[in-house]
Amino acid sequence: MNPQHVTEKLLPSASVIPLRDSSEGLRVLLLKRNPNATSSGGAWVFPGGLIDRVDGVDNGVIDPIASARRAAVREAGEEAGLLLKPEALLPISRWTTPKGVFPKRFETWFFLVRESSQSVCVDRQEILAHQWLSPSEAILARRRGIMELPPPTFVNLTILSVFPDSSSALNAMAKGGVAIFKPRFRKIPGGFCSLYAEDAAYEGGALDLPGPRHRLWLQDSGWRYEKRL
Repeated sequence: MNPQHVTEKLLPSASVIPLRDSSEGLRVLLLKRNPNATSSGGAWVFPGGLIDRVDGVDNGVIDPIASARRAAVREAGEEAGLLLKPEALLPISRWTTPKGVFPKRFETWFFLVRESSQSVCVDRQEILAHQWLSPSEAILARRRGIMELPPPTFVNLTILSVFPDSSSALNAMAKGGVAIFKPRFRKIPGGFCSLYAEDAAYEGGALDLPGPRHRLWLQDSGWRYEKRL
């Protein structure tokens, strides 16, 4: 992670996690980005992108969540050929890229939506491929080096991996409200630890400080999401 040429401007964006039920349980849609993409090149991600001006105004009033919903719907159509309704999208989290870590900083809304029947169509330019996978299958593919996942994608997949179907996921996440993730990276042997606000070490304390844990271990030996509040 090279801090040079880092912009501190936050780029508003939105991403939607389409859910689908199968005989084998919950499935989520992941798209493979072109390796030459300026952001998350080569990674498997949920449909999403920047919030444009066309997404931003509703009857003259700027509503961040409504704008993010429209952007997520638009991007799902452009990247995957899915036709979604903004009101069907459930906001579950908002992620802010930490300062001085990545070339671009994003403030990204994540949504859930149930999608059961539409065919996915990718352009094979910006998006090269798609897969409907269980969250656990995607996590295992990352562990085996088959699939690259950005940290927010990995965390969302880990959270969703406990649910057997889309209804249980949507019901539970609706009760939980919108989670705020403002990661702070800490260098550790073999990688990094990404700390979130509820973690006892978030304000600079030692990683073994007693207290709540909310962090993502990003080590060469493997990734692990930990939440004990």
